[in-house]
Amino acid sequence: MKSYLRMIGLFVLLVAIHQGLAFLYLVPIATYYTLLGIEGEALEQLLYAQGVNATIFSGLGSLLVYLIIFNSRKENLFVRSRFHKISLKQALWSAAIGVSFVFLSLLIVHVMSIMFPTQYANYLEMMNVLVDAPFIVIILAVVIVAPLFEEIMFRGIVFDSLSKRMNVYISIIIAGLFFGIYHMNIFQGTYATLIGIVMGFSLVWTKSIWAPMIIHFVNNLVSVLLSYSAIGAWLDTEGALPIILSILIAITILPFSIYKLYQTYEKPVPEEPQIELELDAIV
Repeated sequence: MKSYLRMIGLFVLLVAIHQGLAFLYLVPIATYYTLLGIEGEALEQLLYAQGVNATIFSGLGSLLVYLIIFNSRKENLFVRSRFHKISLKQALWSAAIGVSFVFLSLLIVHVMSIMFPTQYANYLEMMNVLVDAPFIVIILAVVIVAPLFEEIMFRGIVFDSLSKRMNVYISIIIAGLFFGIYHMNIFQGTYATLIGIVMGFSLVWTKSIWAPMIIHFVNNLVSVLLSYSAIGAWLDTEGALPIILSILIAITILPFSIYKLYQTYEKPVPEEPQIELELDAIV
């Protein structure tokens, strides 16, 4: 029980650092707009539009704080996060998982939009704010900073701490659940939990954080590019063909890519117990 409480406390602390830095970024901006006489819904919209910039500031700032904390404890954050080399094959299959998971996410959002129409409207509003930001800023925030920070946080610090206290597979699931909760909305939270679990397995199979990081980078990059393309607009339509295409990719390419990455897993060979003979047993 103490281990679970300790893990929850660690998760809360890491998120508090991140959210605290985002708040630190937004407070002076909110103060400035308030002094200009802007308030109410107009102020809220302006602050919401600063979300992408806040992501960059809080993500990089959190990494710096984590580095300082680990250095003070004489620990190497990057060693703990498993920044080990991976093969080209592992990198390519990780990228394939990242691409194909986009289509599973689209299916999840489509089904949940029917179940939760009000929350879906809020989700679309949040996504539209991202699209309205400058493209280069979105790439920096969503494709580079967020995956780097989030993978070090969840597949690095959180998973490592969990796996030292409990079964590795339970650790993968709990870290995935934390990853989903962290996104703080039911749509992103659902598919983030699933991809978080997949990324956890990729970390174990490759013994390197580069695998989940590549999955995360590629998944976010494809999602951003689709948001700006006619293909993305077509996939968001209510027609049967986009849904069928998404289903086909989600049930064929995605599981096949996961299986191929699993095949690269080199299971540790258990050491044979060494039998020591006592001197007095030798005649």
